[in-house]
Amino acid sequence: MRRLAHSLTLLLVGFTLLTVLAMGALVAWNLQRGFDDYLQVRESNRLARFSDVLQAQLDSTSPDEAVRWPRELQRALRAFGASEWSGSAGRPPVGRRDGPPGANAPLPGGPEGFGGRMTLVSPDGSVLAGRPIAEGAAYLEARLLREGQVVALARLRRPVAAPDAVDARFMARQYIGIGLVALLLLVLAGAAGRYAAARWVKPLLALQRSTISIARGQPHVALDESRPDEIGDLMRNVNSMAASLHRLEASRRRWMAEISHELRTPLTVLRGEIEALADGVRPLSMAAVESLREEVQRLSRLVGDLHILSMSDLGALACRPTALDPREVVQAAHRRAADRAAEAGHQLSLSLPPPSQPCTAAWDGQRIVQVLENLLSNSIQHTHAPGRIAMALRCSADEALVTIEDSAPGVSEGELPQIFEPLFRADPARSGEGSGLGLAIAKAIVDAHRGRIDAAASSLGGLRMTVVLPLAALAPTP
Repeated sequence: MRRLAHSLTLLLVGFTLLTVLAMGALVAWNLQRGFDDYLQVRESNRLARFSDVLQAQLDSTSPDEAVRWPRELQRALRAFGASEWSGSAGRPPVGRRDGPPGANAPLPGGPEGFGGRMTLVSPDGSVLAGRPIAEGAAYLEARLLREGQVVALARLRRPVAAPDAVDARFMARQYIGIGLVALLLLVLAGAAGRYAAARWVKPLLALQRSTISIARGQPHVALDESRPDEIGDLMRNVNSMAASLHRLEASRRRWMAEISHELRTPLTVLRGEIEALADGVRPLSMAAVESLREEVQRLSRLVGDLHILSMSDLGALACRPTALDPREVVQAAHRRAADRAAEAGHQLSLSLPPPSQPCTAAWDGQRIVQVLENLLSNSIQHTHAPGRIAMALRCSADEALVTIEDSAPGVSEGELPQIFEPLFRADPARSGEGSGLGLAIAKAIVDAHRGRIDAAASSLGGLRMTVVLPLAALAPTP
């Protein structure tokens, strides 16, 4: 699980890093563009003010006097620098070189200062003063007039970097700020990733320990189900699964104990009678043979019932459907149980839909008769005499409903959900002879026909069994 925690942390940090890099690049690009636009506007304004200074110098000279452009450029730069200095709160312009003006004095501001980037050219493009501008370099331009004619062009080359130290420091601070914010975001992402990973991985570790203990057959410790997310759902499912496995294991152990008991009873009787015959204690007669045959039949029925249940669990219970009338199936089960019900002192009644109502089903008739016989046998054995048993059939457009109700005693509400479990015996008031497999077999056959069977309290005071079967439960055989 630590690998998962590390993966989650790295994933969150990596995603944050990509986001920060993308946002940082976008902010830096936008800042650079905005700063370039600002510089361009500022340089345009400075060139306009400088050209005004230089134009004023040209206007003050005599029209007949030849213009000495290097000197005029130096004078204009110093005058422009003085005006810039006076507006900077007493701070001299960066790169300004003080000294006596002169025609051959170096331009103030250095090669990237305002003066270093200023060039005066004639209208035909020849350099009059200043450094020549390299071919292809970007520049701003202003015209200089004398007696209404363009005599020179003032060209200001655009800087390749921030022209002033203040501008450079401003950009440096912005980039440092972006870097610090990016670093802070990465640290926060790492801390958040570690917290989130710990929050997710801790319950997963508990789930891992729980599943390992379940796989080893060890007692299950209930997991915390308070989380409202998907991990909480998983914990609840694991708890439910562990409880189901515990019930299945308990059922398996009870199944093995009770099956061995059910098999041991007829085998013990058989062994006792055979030993009595072998020792001569009991003479070999038809009565003895008949007693042995009954025990063998009882054992055979028990093994047959177990076989049906096992095939049902495998989903391979054999059913041979044919087209039949549900009324005939219910009547057949009623006839077979009528004598036994009378011998037990019970009144068995039957209610059928009218013959005029069409009703055809695709069932395995013998299997459905076996279901109804098992339900009737359960009522006959467990109902106190004299009792009442009512059997009814109703048909609709797509399904048939068979109900079997009996009189007291009934089954407690808490035992109703378990009544179809193999070998389950309800309250002693309804206990009797039998293997305890009849209702389980009935449910297996009904499930194989894609129907359902339910048990509930009866209005007669006992138990009400309801069997619902689709009329087209199985495809009929040709």
